[in-house]
Amino acid sequence: MNATTTPKSSESTDAHVDTAATREVLLEVLMERRNQVDRHGWTPAHDDEHAFFDFAWLIGRRAIEMCNPMTADAVDVRRLFVEMAAISVAAIESFDRKETSEAEADQTG
Repeated sequence: MNATTTPKSSESTDAHVDTAATREVLLEVLMERRNQVDRHGWTPAHDDEHAFFDFAWLIGRRAIEMCNPMTADAVDVRRLFVEMAAISVAAIESFDRKETSEAEADQTG
């Protein structure tokens, strides 16, 4: 966990959400991420071939789908949110791997 995700000492622990429902949703996001790897081949190596804006574009496409009331119903909207969250996880992991790789290259180079 990096410093940007660590709660500040001034924040109340009551502000953090950790419920059974939250854990269930996060598990669903992780399962969707696994499906993306299995279904589309979006492995970490594949993800690392893309820049951050590729992930943003993919997430944006799904957001646009949600905005069409003619085609999006509540089930689709929820599914799209889960897909966007899983894509976000992939993007963050890829970003972190690239940052680590660059930092290691700086130390050795």
